[in-house]
Amino acid sequence: MKNKIYALLVLVLVSCENEPAPIITLSSEKAILSFSIDSMDASINQTDKTITLVLPSGTDITAAAPLITISDNATISPDSGVAQDFSGPVLYTVTAQDMSTVTYTVNVTVTTVVLSAEKQITSFSVNAVDGTIDEAAKTVMITLPFGADASSLSPTITISDLATISPNSGVAQDFTGPVMYTVTAEDSSTVNYTVTVTVTQSTCANPANIYTFQYNGKTYELVRENKTWANAAACAVDRGGYLAEINDAAENTAIFNELMNNAGISLNNTVSNSGGAASYVFLGANDIASEGVWVWNGNNDASTTQFWQGDANGSAVGGLYNNWGTEPDNFAGNQDALGIGLNVWPQPTGGLGVAGQWNDIPASDALYYLIEFD
Repeated sequence: MKNKIYALLVLVLVSCENEPAPIITLSSEKAILSFSIDSMDASINQTDKTITLVLPSGTDITAAAPLITISDNATISPDSGVAQDFSGPVLYTVTAQDMSTVTYTVNVTVTTVVLSAEKQITSFSVNAVDGTIDEAAKTVMITLPFGADASSLSPTITISDLATISPNSGVAQDFTGPVMYTVTAEDSSTVNYTVTVTVTQSTCANPANIYTFQYNGKTYELVRENKTWANAAACAVDRGGYLAEINDAAENTAIFNELMNNAGISLNNTVSNSGGAASYVFLGANDIASEGVWVWNGNNDASTTQFWQGDANGSAVGGLYNNWGTEPDNFAGNQDALGIGLNVWPQPTGGLGVAGQWNDIPASDALYYLIEFD
């Protein structure tokens, strides 16, 4: 019995020793499957074993930590997530399970932003008047109408995209002399423009014949030159104003006192024969468009304000101020302009009006006139 058991054990042992050992196959896969920095995916060339990644301008690549995925069972050196200096090529070695290796070369670049060099003044205007820009000479020339105050003007300026300008658009400057503007491009390069503002000098009246005064924040000019009402209104506009409009008794008194006491008027040089041979100064009212419809229209345009309706027996419109003598009467059928009297009428005794009151006189008379400026 013992011999049988021994024989059986020998048989089993001999059978086990003759059975072949299992074969284990190790993976040779060793690829970098993905490579990213700051969520930006790289381009992987598996043939050349190169990795290329372009990052946005401003990215610091001297200490960037990439996220890397590789083949299963492989390892990589340097490891994923370990910061590297990518200012030059960086080598990554992938080792397969079977210990075979492959090396990838990683090149990271940062986008180069080309900053704009554009730095032009493309438009320049003052008081809605456009300047003339000479791009070659880097000058801007503007001509403003008579009466403009060049000592404090706020220009509207447009410039190249991404550029800046100093002084800024909309900032008041003293243009009584040339003003320098500096335009700075995005790339920090600069160019200077010289801006010159010229105020037109009116030629419709000799400055020697003008008396200027102020009342209640406004400027007035008494022009001691003889013009018809229409020509006087045209000169007023040319000088940047309008024939004067009087809106209350205080203004009427102040103006009359200036005319009589300070303006240097020779009464004999501004006489309306149709107005009782008295002396007058044209103001900005008339009933030229419609007889009896008296309006303020000192610039002789279509914009008017009616203040009186009818003749001497008429009435004020809207409660507006008037200072008629026993007027208006449209004597001889042609008295369509308003003058402020400088003495009584009719001369020499009066009876229809006194100095400081208003009379309707022919618009065709040639008289002195009063300009008002806002």
